Parts: sequence; C-alpha cells; structure tokens
Amino acid sequence: MMFALPASVSAAGTVAALTKKAQAEIQKKHYDSAIILCNQAIQLDPKDPNLYLIRGTAKFDKADWDGAIADSSKAIELDPSNARLQSAMVPS
Repeated sequence: MMFALPASVSAAGTVAALTKKAQAEIQKKHYDSAIILCNQAIQLDPKDPNLYLIRGTAKFDKADWDGAIADSSKAIELDPSNARLQSAMVPS
C-alpha cells in the first residue's frame, strides 16, 4: 500500500507530510498504515531519527516489541545526544 502525494511536493515536504499522516494514523490506531508511511519517509530521509521513533511507537502500540526496540535503538544511534530519544527507551 502506497500513499500518494502530489508530484510537486519536495522531498523534505514529502517527509513532513508522510510524518504527519503517520502520526494521524497512530492516533486512529491504524498502526500498519503508520508503519507503511514511516517506511516511505525513511526511504526518503534514512538519517532522520524522529522517523524511527514514530515508527517504533506504532510498532510498540501493536505489541511488536522487537521492532519497537530496534527502531528506538536506531533513532538513538542516529542522534545519541538527544535526551528525548534516550527517554523513549526508559520504561515508565
């Protein structure tokens, strides 16, 4: 399943639009759709740690623990000084 965006949207704009849609899908508990959107965004910007964090959230919410840990770990690997990412790995 692919989500279409207008051809005139820049890569950065596309990543932002995909991210926004993914977050909306998580809110609606449509985790598989959110993961697909994040996958598309990651293909465009594989060095954005927030994309992995968002995808990890969707995986966590659908009880894919290994996937959630892998994505959170990748986010930290990409931005090890980000306290927000570090706190995402600490159980509450």
